[in-house]
Amino acid sequence: MFLKLYKVANIILIKHIVIFKEWKNEFKDDIIFQYEMTNILIFNVNMKINRLKQRRNMRKIYIAILVCLTMLASTGCKEKYVSPLEAPDMTLAAADAAYNLDFDQLNNDVLDTLQEKEIYGFVKEMEITGDNEVMEINYNVEIEENVSDDAVELLLTDAVRAIVDAANTQDFRIEGYSDESFGNLADIYSLNLIVKCGEETVRENNIAKGDSIPFDPTLTIENVIG
Repeated sequence: MFLKLYKVANIILIKHIVIFKEWKNEFKDDIIFQYEMTNILIFNVNMKINRLKQRRNMRKIYIAILVCLTMLASTGCKEKYVSPLEAPDMTLAAADAAYNLDFDQLNNDVLDTLQEKEIYGFVKEMEITGDNEVMEINYNVEIEENVSDDAVELLLTDAVRAIVDAANTQDFRIEGYSDESFGNLADIYSLNLIVKCGEETVRENNIAKGDSIPFDPTLTIENVIG
């Protein structure tokens, strides 16, 4: 911008110098006239520079206005944050409050977790139901034929981990699992785990409330396939 001002000032100076020289030939002895012409020249140059500065300032103002309008528009269109406490429920209820798990949500969460593992292609159907009055959780699964006992063991272990994790999400009083244990879920709810192949019951574990869960919490697919 300053280079542009410098060029413009030079052009104006050259024009006025030419005029000044022409008039000087006619008024060689008029010192007052030369002085006035010099002042006029300086005044015109300053006016031109001021106009350019004003244009530059106006341009900055326009840009600032556009930025402000853009920010306002983006703020107005921004999606509002939706608290994850709404779905599913995540609560830290009072210690003496009744447990009230959403079993439909629990079913969906567990199915999603197991499907994401992409290792249970032998599972045909699975469903989780429950009852908050009798404090019971039921896991029913139907599998294809010729599935090894180790694969069933891993399925049930992962299912219990997923149930514990989903229950903990709904109620923080239910502890999460670790490599040491499956938390305190079995101290609060009884668990009924049933695996079928057609009409045949392949595996059934009925874990009464207060009993320990008879699976290894560290079991992984690597342990099964060696």
